[in-house]
Amino acid sequence: MTNDQDPEGCADTLKALLSTAQDAAQNGDADKRSAASLSLRDFISSSSPNNEFIQGLDEIAGQAAIALLRQNIDQCLQDIAACNVALAKASKQFDAAAMQANDTAKKLSLTELSQALSALNQSVQSIQQLRRDFGSGADKDLLSSLDTAEKAIDTLGTVLSRRKA
Repeated sequence: MTNDQDPEGCADTLKALLSTAQDAAQNGDADKRSAASLSLRDFISSSSPNNEFIQGLDEIAGQAAIALLRQNIDQCLQDIAACNVALAKASKQFDAAAMQANDTAKKLSLTELSQALSALNQSVQSIQQLRRDFGSGADKDLLSSLDTAEKAIDTLGTVLSRRKA
């Protein structure tokens, strides 16, 4: 028996795509969510005939595709927020190390100067770890800020090393 409203079985196809989309949404993998969203968009393009029933299926597919993309966007926003928190922590650590280094330089105490240089080196390592953790992200301002902070720490370290020698 032929279903005149859905002769190509679009409802069954959409059901399978929605199952895949649900798995992708629960999986936490942005690439899988993007792929599932693309499959839903392709469904909308290829579903036929273009009757009221199929248009209803297309609406459902469109809503699911958008929901998957929003989930990816929300995850990106959370990642950027986490980067900003990490940057704030690194900046605070840098400021503390710089203050300690400045006090140490004033006292010209070799032991305290060595500790300050060690703190600066730890700050550089923290910034480098942040860059490795978030270097593949799209936040160019964050990466530029990390580069600027690292260069400032390196410059301060060089100045303090000269005083130590």
